Amino acid sequence: MSKKTKRAFINVFVLFAFSFVVIFLFVQKDFDEIVQIMKTANILMLIITLAIFLLTYLVDGLIIWISARKYSSSYKLFEGINVSLIGAFFSAITPSATGGQFAQAYILRKQDIKVEKSANMLVLNFIAYELSIIMYCAVTITISYIFNFNTIHHIELFGFDFNFIILSLIGFAIHIIGITGIILLSYSPWVNRFAFWVVKMLNKMHILKDKEYAIVNGKIEKKINFFRDELKDIKGNFKIFLPMLLLHIIKYTISFSIPFFVALTLNMKLSFVELGSAIILSSFLHLIITYIPIPGASGGSELFYAVIFRNFFKTSANVTSSLLIWRFITFYVGLLIGFIATMSFNRRRNTKLVEETLQDKKIPTNISSIDESIIDEVNEEKKVKKDEDV
Repeated sequence: MSKKTKRAFINVFVLFAFSFVVIFLFVQKDFDEIVQIMKTANILMLIITLAIFLLTYLVDGLIIWISARKYSSSYKLFEGINVSLIGAFFSAITPSATGGQFAQAYILRKQDIKVEKSANMLVLNFIAYELSIIMYCAVTITISYIFNFNTIHHIELFGFDFNFIILSLIGFAIHIIGITGIILLSYSPWVNRFAFWVVKMLNKMHILKDKEYAIVNGKIEKKINFFRDELKDIKGNFKIFLPMLLLHIIKYTISFSIPFFVALTLNMKLSFVELGSAIILSSFLHLIITYIPIPGASGGSELFYAVIFRNFFKTSANVTSSLLIWRFITFYVGLLIGFIATMSFNRRRNTKLVEETLQDKKIPTNISSIDESIIDEVNEEKKVKKDEDV
């Protein structure tokens, strides 16, 4: 077993450990009341809630299918859903969800989508994801500001009082910086010159040696050209990009509404207005936990869910009960299905998916920091294609 594979198992252990500790702290305070609430939960509503959440994997599979059909008319929806499930599994077991795109790139290659095409698909999907979450959360933050929604609840942690709008805005800013950075790096000569100037200064300060200086300069130039080409491709494929963007918005609407349906599972009487409240609170939660550097954002997800939804569920016993159901449906069910999909893929393709993906340096762990080796392979494929056309 390689070091990276061992690290993956350690990540899974950390994932469960952090979740267990935080959940235990909440459960032990109202244990008897929580047991009673869970006993009287609406099982049919629980099944419906689970089915609603599983639709997110279908939508995600549709997103992959739409982009893959551009390159392979025989690409099936089932294959796209498989990529989605396995990607979700690897996102769950790696810090900050960096392993999801890593695994998806690997699977697409096994599904006979060339590196050049899979890189294009992942960049297209990444841009659609970033824009959708920025647009979605811009709306929810604006609504919360207009209706003074932030007065409903503040986050109290370790004796400090936080306005959860501020914490959400930090996550929102990170998304904007990420997408803006890629666009500016690809199109702005000023930003390009600034990036090269920083590297040059590091060289003059002897932080980077001459050889390292040349290597870093080469990497920057490759990435600038790579993302410029990929972003140009989006302009020529707007009919594909727009449905992907809309499907991402639909996916988040489904995902963010789950706490509302969990409340119905717990026999709470809610109006349609509370559905909007649940979506807004969930969007804030997403922004806050997105960049928690722990596999599956374990511990942080449970902690912030409990404090953000405390007023929504009225009592501490209700919010903890809802936390158990919400985390089970939105994380552990996906983790289990993703694991099954991974093992099934291994059998069908006769591969060792975990070990091979973790050891394949040609596949990026994060599309915004894509490794130069995959760029080299993309450029090589483009060169071969150009020669064939000539």
